[in-house]
Order: sequence, then structure tokens, then C-alpha cells
Amino acid sequence: MSVTVDWTSGQARLDLQSPSGLRTLRAIKLRELHIPRNHDWGSSVSINIVTGPDVRTDGLCCLSVEMQSGDTIKVIAGSFEMPEQ
Repeated sequence: MSVTVDWTSGQARLDLQSPSGLRTLRAIKLRELHIPRNHDWGSSVSINIVTGPDVRTDGLCCLSVEMQSGDTIKVIAGSFEMPEQ
């Protein structure tokens, strides 16, 4: 998994490796990005589970990516897109 942020446009790009190949998820109107890398469960680059995006009470969307390392990447944005590849 890789994460790229374009500060000027307020967008983040998450490249996720899935069984069907590389998938790209874009966060539009990025508000917050939390990327801990503590490896509480040991070193791993694999994704355990993706939750969301869920709409919060303030209208923003929240996406969480739990890594097999035990870290949870959290993205809060106005919206998310997953273009067809």
C-alpha cells in the first residue's frame, strides 16, 4: 500500500494491492490523514480490513484501513472515488 498527498489540490491517493490487481482510491477535499507506523503486531505490508467510507455527522467521510501490523490508517475527506481500472 502506498499513500500520496497533493497538498495544493487537497487530495490523497491510496494505491492498494488486491487479489485482482492494483486499485486506486482517491480522497477528495482531504481534511485529515493519520498514518501510524508502530507495528504493534509485527512488521507487515498487508491489509487486514478496510472500513468505510462512512459519512460522519458533520458530512465528511471517514475511511479506515487496518494493516496486519496492527496500525490503522484513517482518512477523512469530503468524498472518495475509486476510478475503474
